Amino acid sequence: MQAEELFQRRVIDQVKAAYTRNYVVFTDFFDLNELNILHSMPASSFSGVKVFLSGGCTNAERQMAAFVPDAFSYEIKSEADLSFPIAVLQIKPVNGKFAEALSHRDYLGSVMSLGIERSVLGDLLIFPERAVLFARENMADYLCEHLGSVRHTPVETVRLFSWTEEELQPDTEEITGSAASLRLDVLIGLGFRLSRSRAQEAIETGKVFVNSRQILSGSHILKEKDRITLRGKGKLIFDEVLSSTKKGRQIVRLLLYK
Repeated sequence: MQAEELFQRRVIDQVKAAYTRNYVVFTDFFDLNELNILHSMPASSFSGVKVFLSGGCTNAERQMAAFVPDAFSYEIKSEADLSFPIAVLQIKPVNGKFAEALSHRDYLGSVMSLGIERSVLGDLLIFPERAVLFARENMADYLCEHLGSVRHTPVETVRLFSWTEEELQPDTEEITGSAASLRLDVLIGLGFRLSRSRAQEAIETGKVFVNSRQILSGSHILKEKDRITLRGKGKLIFDEVLSSTKKGRQIVRLLLYK
C-alpha cells in the first residue's frame, strides 16, 4: 500500500473517531506533503466534522489538524477557539559567549538523537542566540529534561508559557522588485533569484508549495500574504503590492526567511 493511501486511511479513521465518539481529535504534526494530501481529499472524507489547522504560530509550515464534530460547531468556529496540545520550547546555549555557531541541522539532529519521532515535532525556528521548537505537549517535559547539548555546546531547554507572535517570527530579508505579473513562477524567480526556466522547472517537479498546497502550474496567481515554500531553497511570504508602474508592472515586496 502506498504511503499516500496509508495517510488517507489514518486521517479517515481519526475523522470517524471524532464523529462517532463526539470529541475533538488532534493529530500529530503534518509535513508539507501530508498537508497537501489532506487538502486534496474530497469533502466527503470529513463528513460530520470540521477541520482546523495550527502549527503554534503564524506561518508555521508543519501543522497539526483538529477534527471537530459538528455538534461543537456552535462554540468552536476557528482555530482560536481550540487549545491545540502544542508546547513552545526555547533552546538556548548556557553560555552564549562560548557557544558554537549552531544551524537548523545541528539543533534538529540533537533533538532526533533522543529517539523522538519527527511527527511529534513542529517547526524549528532558528534565531541568532537561540532556537524555538514546537512540539506535542506530552513531549515537553521529556525534551526539557534530556536536551542538554547541541553538538559540543551545553544548552538549556525550557518551555515558554507566554510570548508574542513577534517573538516567534524568524528574521526575514525584504526583497522589493518589479514583476510583470503575480504569477507563481515570476515571484519565486524574484524571491529566490532564479531564472524563469529554473523557477518553472522547480514548480513542475513538485518542489513548490503555496499555503501548504503543492502547486504544479507556474501561471498560478498569488495573493498577498501567501506563504511559498521551495524545497531545498527555503520559504518566503508574498507580503504586498506596493505600487504599479505606468507600463502595468507591479512593484512587490517579498519577505524571504533567513
